This record gives sequence, structure tokens and C-alpha cells, in this order.
Amino acid sequence: MKNNKGFTLMELLVAVFIASMVTIALMTIWKASSMQTSQGQRQSIIRNNLSILMRALHRDITESDLILAPTSGQSGGLIVAARNAYLVKEGVSYYVMPNTVSYSKDPEGVQIESEPIAFAYCQEGNTIRRSSEIALKELEKSSLERSSLVSSLESECSSGKIYMDYVPSSGFDISTSDNINYTVSIVVHKNFEGSETPPVHVEMEKVFTKAGGA
Repeated sequence: MKNNKGFTLMELLVAVFIASMVTIALMTIWKASSMQTSQGQRQSIIRNNLSILMRALHRDITESDLILAPTSGQSGGLIVAARNAYLVKEGVSYYVMPNTVSYSKDPEGVQIESEPIAFAYCQEGNTIRRSSEIALKELEKSSLERSSLVSSLESECSSGKIYMDYVPSSGFDISTSDNINYTVSIVVHKNFEGSETPPVHVEMEKVFTKAGGA
């Protein structure tokens, strides 16, 4: 006679218990791996946006003839610069005067006009923005007075193009001690509400040297 003995209830319960524990362990590993991958992707996106912003700041600072704000000993979340321009003192006031149109070459060697312009970067809320470029030749002389131009560009910047999100209060700072070297510090912090995903926190600091278009 054949012995057709099957599994006992206890054996089945043990098997189900072991299978459940293995499944839970695999799910935990998958979840942790998924969170790490997601965290890495978010950090990568933020770092990429920071890199784009830093390249833009590097270009604009190094190619500027004038940095109108901040000045030596000052710091804050605003930088105002002018290209193809120079300062003239009249009485107690300084005016940002446009040069005649000059020419430069693009990366492909094609000659292009370089109009006298002014622009700004600023922190508005939790964003870093760049203002539209103002053509200096189109402004009345009163608008070319240094403090007036800075105020105008600061106001313009508040609705400018967004370069960076998730910047906490005072997370964007530009300072200089010599009006030549400018230290740019940026902090980015992103929380994910209602999620177990840990926050993304990135800090970056670089020093740029104004080369006056050189």
C-alpha cells in the first residue's frame, strides 16, 4: 500500500509564515531601493538646475563692465550688472553711461553686436530670478543714475525668469570685499509633504572674478 501522507496544518502555517516574511523582506528592500533611486534623481535634477544657474552667473559676472550691486562690504540676495557701459560722476551722483556698440564673436566665430545693457539676479520668495535686459541707450539720463537703475532692475527682477526653485529665506547671497571678486552662495532645500521621502538639501558656493568683458 502507498503512503499518501500530506502536509499537516502546522506545516502549512509554517510555510505560509515563512513565505510572508520573505515577501515582507523583499518589499522592504524594494521600497528602500526605490526611495534611494528617487532621492538620487531629485538631487540630480536640483544639482543640474544649480549648475545651469552658476554657469549663467559666471558668464554674466565675468563679462560685465560694471557690477552696480553689491558694492564692497555689502551682501544680499541681489546682483545688478551692466555690460558695455561705464560710470560717470556728476556732482554727488554716478551715472551708468552706455558705450558705443561694440562687437564680439559667438562660439562659432560669428561677429555679433554687443549692445549696452543692464540686468539683475535676485531672490523673490523661494526662487532665484533673472530680470529682462534693459537697453541703456533707450533710457532717459535720470533713469541712468546708479541708485535709480538699481531700484528699477530690482523691481523688474521680481517678475523675471525663474532659474532656481526651493530656495529658503536668505538662501541666495552675493558678497564682495573688493568690487572684483564676488562670492555667490546658494542653498536649496526641498521637503516632500505627506511622503516618507527624505528632503533634498544642497549648498553651493563659488567665487567669480569680474573681468570687464575680457
